[in-house]
Amino acid sequence: DGQGLRDTFQAMITGPSVQSLIAAGFLAPPVIYGPPAPIDLSAVKSQMGDYAHGALERTIDKPSITGDAIAEYTKLCPRVPAIAFCTGIEHAKHVTEQFNAAGYPWGLLVGKPHMTDAQRREAVRNLSTFIWRGVSTVDLVSEGFDLPAVECAIMLRPTQSLGLHLQQIGRALRPSPGKTRAVILDHAGNCLRHGLPQEDRE
Repeated sequence: DGQGLRDTFQAMITGPSVQSLIAAGFLAPPVIYGPPAPIDLSAVKSQMGDYAHGALERTIDKPSITGDAIAEYTKLCPRVPAIAFCTGIEHAKHVTEQFNAAGYPWGLLVGKPHMTDAQRREAVRNLSTFIWRGVSTVDLVSEGFDLPAVECAIMLRPTQSLGLHLQQIGRALRPSPGKTRAVILDHAGNCLRHGLPQEDRE
């Protein structure tokens, strides 16, 4: 309901840091590429602690922004499985179309009612077996999705949420045999907004 938890807890237990998990081999080290300045979101209002979805999608769903993401993917890691995090369903569809038009087999991985359970399972299989180079998604695989083969996260969804920022990057950090790094293409400016994933935080 968007309300704080008030006095529910009396203590906070701090788990291992991202940097310590990288050092121990439990996460792949991220290599992050991003714009020199965040996208101008001054016209996008906040809602429930994050950017309002409709206005955010209209601001971000631009062929030029997606084109930059495709160019960076082509330049830096065109042969690794990727997840593109988008602002909305239409945005995800447009990103998928542009990657396919650029010659990359790319699919959609979104929730109901846009895809059935069977379609989502097939999309994950296509990504894990590299039939597809990547998928575009919206609020579906940000948390709890474990596919270590994913080596690139393409950030196309600006967020005010530090937790969401770290969770989305985390989809590419899972270790797997032969994986030496995770490539983060941060076209949303989230690392400028929230800092690098391995930074120490209070």
